[in-house]
Amino acid sequence: YKININGYEPLEVTQFIEDDFFNDFIYTSKKKIKFLNGYLNEDDSNNTDTDNPYPLVFLSREIYLKFLEYTSKHIIDYYLDYSYLKKRLEHECLIHRTKDNEFMKLLHFKMSLLSKRDYDDYCEKNKLSSLMKTTKADRENNFNNIFDF
Repeated sequence: YKININGYEPLEVTQFIEDDFFNDFIYTSKKKIKFLNGYLNEDDSNNTDTDNPYPLVFLSREIYLKFLEYTSKHIIDYYLDYSYLKKRLEHECLIHRTKDNEFMKLLHFKMSLLSKRDYDDYCEKNKLSSLMKTTKADRENNFNNIFDF
């Protein structure tokens, strides 16, 4: 396809998409490349439910297992620690975008990582804190050690 714009030389649409859009979108964003590489990794494409029981949240079994390791070692204040963990995982493109309420339902009802009391307390707040508000040196260090950053 070609596009004519008031006397300017015709521009082929496929050339525009390949040269401008694709290069800007993929090559200028390391995080997007990291996400795409992790998501399209051949080892992850054969996941079964037992390998990664929550594929709509975690990109791979490895991330899921590291998540469990982090939660077993470093969750002290459920609200601040889970807020940091979820927001950092999203920021690093290690999990799929998930609404805070859905994430907390998963932790409570499916994974049994959140007590009824803590879940009820969270429901009153109805959202997690931002990454900026929950970042502390110890949380950052714990995350970096477990998730290899």
